[in-house]
Amino acid sequence: MNRKLFSLTILIPLISISSNSFAKAAQRLSGAGASLPAMLYSRLFSDLRNYGGPKINYQAVGSGFALKALMDETVDFAASDYPINSIYKNQIKRGVVQIPIVAGNIAIGYNKPHCNLTLSQEQLVKIAMGLIQDWSDINCSQGKITWVHRSDASGSTLAFSNSMNSFSKKWTLGSAKIVQWPTGVGAKGSSGVAGRIKNTPGSIGYLSSAYINKSIQTAAIENLSGEFLLPTVKSGSIALKNLGIHNKLPFINPNPKEKGAYPISTLTWIWVYENGYGRKLEQIKTTLNFLVSQEAKEKAVKMGFIPLNKKLQDHAMKSIKDIGI
Repeated sequence: MNRKLFSLTILIPLISISSNSFAKAAQRLSGAGASLPAMLYSRLFSDLRNYGGPKINYQAVGSGFALKALMDETVDFAASDYPINSIYKNQIKRGVVQIPIVAGNIAIGYNKPHCNLTLSQEQLVKIAMGLIQDWSDINCSQGKITWVHRSDASGSTLAFSNSMNSFSKKWTLGSAKIVQWPTGVGAKGSSGVAGRIKNTPGSIGYLSSAYINKSIQTAAIENLSGEFLLPTVKSGSIALKNLGIHNKLPFINPNPKEKGAYPISTLTWIWVYENGYGRKLEQIKTTLNFLVSQEAKEKAVKMGFIPLNKKLQDHAMKSIKDIGI
């Protein structure tokens, strides 16, 4: 057996994988959805293909489009930073299984040289709402603030607005995938927000921490314990410790009380059909098991994502077993 195929068999013990099964399985899988985990998925799908696994085409088009694609059955799976509620679940004819894959921090990136930015929860809310418009009001040199937000339907926007709603009563924009921002400029996807911040002096906005690089500064945000924290794997992992449960699905507290917890984190999910895959069933389960494998976890951490803890890992593995023909 090819060494890479043998490696994949070890990595994914829950499915019987052989070189013959990969040889017969020439199907391609298509997926669409969240941009927050897109960098990680691109890496993992490439690794899986190199191991002899399925060839996967994933389009980072945002969580809103992903839900429509799933209902229209134009993809084999979809990805989002929020679980589907019962209203939309009832519109998916083949049923849906929701699997947490990894968690990520929503960072506050900015472009203001010589400014070491720390923001209270109240200050961040006021910036996003356009109530603070000059950098001098947040202890930086004078200059106009340009707020950068997502222009597409986004799970990151939902996670961010959920936290803002928990941060302050001054937040009046609700919690949704699309927010009617009173100020700022929009950009599509986390990569679009990152590009806009990088190229716009005086700008600040929210995006997946995986898109933060040397050209984008990162603000330390106050948590409920009064600590000012950067979005790290450690601070994000602490936010996962005490998850709430809603409709039998885990979700991250939008303003965790644990000491050391970064205050704006989110789970990212993959949605798959409960049935109707036929010959693609083995390919789907192979892909999902690889995404929650130990190798995938290690690569996620290196890229700044937060791996699932045992509680979430057990939930994910049980969910994968629920997928049928």
